[in-house]
Amino acid sequence: DGNVGVGFVPLNYNLEVKGDEGMRVAGTYGTGAYGTTTAESAMFFWPAKAAFRAGYTSTGSWSDANVGDYSVAFGNSSIASNVGSFACGYSATASGLGGIAIGQQAEATYNHAVAIGYQAEATGFAAICLGGESNLAEGPYSFVTGTKDTAYGDYSVALTRYAKARGTASVAIGHNSDALGDYSYAMGLNSMAQRIGSYAFGENALADGAYAYAFGQGTYAKAINSFVVGRYNEGIGSSTGWSDTDPLFVIGNGTSDVARNNAVTVLKNGNVGIGISDPDEALEVNGQIKITGGNPLNGKALISDNSGIGSWQDLSLSFDGSNLSMGALSTVDLSSLQDGYEANTDEQTLSFNSGTNNLIISGGNSVDLSALVNDADADNTNEIQDISISGNDLTISNGSTVSLPSIGVSYVNLFEYSLASVTSTMTKMGDVNNFTKVDENSLVEITMTAHLKIGSMTGTAAVFELRVDDTQSSIAPVQTSLKASQIGDDVLVTLTGFFDISAGVHGIDLYCQTWAGTGTGASVNSGNFFGNQIVVKEYYANY
Repeated sequence: DGNVGVGFVPLNYNLEVKGDEGMRVAGTYGTGAYGTTTAESAMFFWPAKAAFRAGYTSTGSWSDANVGDYSVAFGNSSIASNVGSFACGYSATASGLGGIAIGQQAEATYNHAVAIGYQAEATGFAAICLGGESNLAEGPYSFVTGTKDTAYGDYSVALTRYAKARGTASVAIGHNSDALGDYSYAMGLNSMAQRIGSYAFGENALADGAYAYAFGQGTYAKAINSFVVGRYNEGIGSSTGWSDTDPLFVIGNGTSDVARNNAVTVLKNGNVGIGISDPDEALEVNGQIKITGGNPLNGKALISDNSGIGSWQDLSLSFDGSNLSMGALSTVDLSSLQDGYEANTDEQTLSFNSGTNNLIISGGNSVDLSALVNDADADNTNEIQDISISGNDLTISNGSTVSLPSIGVSYVNLFEYSLASVTSTMTKMGDVNNFTKVDENSLVEITMTAHLKIGSMTGTAAVFELRVDDTQSSIAPVQTSLKASQIGDDVLVTLTGFFDISAGVHGIDLYCQTWAGTGTGASVNSGNFFGNQIVVKEYYANY
């Protein structure tokens, strides 16, 4: 059947070698022509390049150009094209000197690079890319392992998932962590170290300043050389230049990216802020201070001694007849202020002589106050003047008049009211409306302009009266009357008067009565004439 056996009769293979001494293929390095290759499953050793191949070759994958000296390639269409390179897997490529590519579509394209894993790429000098999926080690001497991690910087390291180490000697570990600055570290979830020597650890931690540290959740170390811990602190300061008023150490206690806050802030000038991010003094506290040590009883004060050491001291005053003392602090001898150093002998009487305008202290001096008299005559008894008010005018006797503005003016709607019968007893017709008095010490003037009418009456006249809260004015009743000759007609009248009432909401009421006899059909605003209204004014009081 054409099978060849060495040392025995072949049964299953075209060529079988059996024996204790094994098999050896030898040749001369650098000599011998390379044969042609096609897409096929094959195995060969080429002495001219001391190269070995085994597996499946696609067209050109094992061509002369893709077979490096001392190289080895296994698998499907794997290429080891440089000196001493090794490729194993599916479409693995080791094109760098001494490069190693193992896995599906793994690529070691630079000298001494190692790529192991699915779509692993080691493109930097001596870079190492291991495991996971689609990792990239681009920088010289960089190292990557995980899933879709990237190490761009020289000597950089990227681990876990979507991590990026971009700066020289930077390290990125965690999900989507990013180390951009040279010699920076980013670890955790979405953490970022942006500048040289910066560190970001935690969730969404950001170290933006050079040599800055951000630890925690949402922390933001913006200022150069700053150190931040906690969560969601305020990001303030310069990321590149030193400023004495920038933060040096921060403890954040914010709740979200839009609600940032600092619990403690230490500035580069040494100022410390508690509850405030920009302290102006060595210690600034936004809030209350509680000190529990040193017996802090009620009413005591914290007093410093000459060494600056504070203690709680009682500041209550006491007097023993001669000495005034403040707790246990200090005592002042007041005996020298007493007449003859005897108790109760320092009491003196102060009097005023109206004839001479002298202020006199018993057993002592007097003060002439006559120069304070300010009128032209010599009479010292008329310096007291009267003050009065009329309407809005405030007048001082023998002096000037000042017009006082009203505190407030309000207009109250006036509706139509009627009363079927009228007697000599004052009877309420209805509630006109409410108003609000603003000032407790003011006076209220109420003016009603309206058409009043009494249909018929046996007496001589009718009286209409305004009240507040069903109570007459304490100053003078606010009334108007209709004479017998006006009975049966609509008469436009004005009721006006003052009320001394408390501040607050009050009601205006309208009452009616006859002077004699009885009447019928008392009404207000009959026919809804134009111009009917209630005006409420509030003035400064004249009492």
